[in-house]
Amino acid sequence: MCHVAGTMSFTVNSLLKAAGTRKQRQPQCGRRHTDHIVELQLVVAALNCVANSAYWSTKRIRRLVDFFNGVHNLKCLPPAENIEKGNVVKRFIRGNKLYRREKRFINKIKHKWQNIRHLLPAGEYEQFKAAMDQILE
Repeated sequence: MCHVAGTMSFTVNSLLKAAGTRKQRQPQCGRRHTDHIVELQLVVAALNCVANSAYWSTKRIRRLVDFFNGVHNLKCLPPAENIEKGNVVKRFIRGNKLYRREKRFINKIKHKWQNIRHLLPAGEYEQFKAAMDQILE
C-alpha cells in the first residue's frame, strides 16, 4: 500500500461522519443488503494515500462520498455474500493472497471503477483517482 507523509487516516465510519452522511440503503433490496460495488473500504484506502491538503474540505469529502453512494455504484446482495465481499476487500487491501473465487469480487470492482472513474470531476479528484488506480493494479 502507499505510505505518504501527512496523509489522512480515515475509517469508513469517520469518512461518513466527515461527509455528514451515512451508507445508502436501497428500499427495493428488502432483506438483501445494499452493496457498494466499489467498496467504501477502497475509497478510504485511496483517500489515506493522498496528502491531507488535497481533500480536507467537508464539501469535497461529501461530494466524493455522495458519488460512491450513488445508484450507479449500488446493488442488492444476499447478506452472506455482502459480508464475504467485504472480508475479501479487507484482505485485498492488506495485500493478502486471494483465492480464485475471491478474486472475482476484486475483478468486478476493478471493472466497475474503470467504468465510473471518469464521472468524478476532472482535475478535482486526480490524486484520489491515481491512488485508487494504484490500489486496484
